[in-house]
Amino acid sequence: MVFFSEFRKKFREFYNEKSSVVLDFEKEESEGTKKFFSLIGPFLATLKRGGVLLIDELDTSIHPLLLDKIIDLFNSEYNKKNAQLIFSTHNTRILKNQTLNKDNIWFATKNKYGASELFSLLEIKNVRRSGNFENEYLSGRYGAIPYINDILDRVDVDG
Repeated sequence: MVFFSEFRKKFREFYNEKSSVVLDFEKEESEGTKKFFSLIGPFLATLKRGGVLLIDELDTSIHPLLLDKIIDLFNSEYNKKNAQLIFSTHNTRILKNQTLNKDNIWFATKNKYGASELFSLLEIKNVRRSGNFENEYLSGRYGAIPYINDILDRVDVDG
């Protein structure tokens, strides 16, 4: 994989293979780095074997550019077995990723009984492929946004 071999090469150049550096990974690395390294195995295994990888809140602690690369990896020539990455996120920036098609984007909303319902961006009429999915989502065009005003109206700041 080009991405990982470039990372390894730059790491070796930076630390010169002759020197030895001891790091306390748990103490010295960021939560994002720890999360990324914990997911490398599942990413590579899923790409190698095919199948589906489910990750809740993939974007938590992961740098946005790294998140883009992970998504791109599953939409690239390296995904020869048609592996699928299914993840939840609250990061609307993901909607700007140009490798995602309308059928790749799903939303969850609560019905009147409080149960979650899923629907695809493909199901919404008059959504252009060239549209700005992030802005349209944040403006409420697709639904599936929290009822912020209802929540704020119920907050008693005086009591």
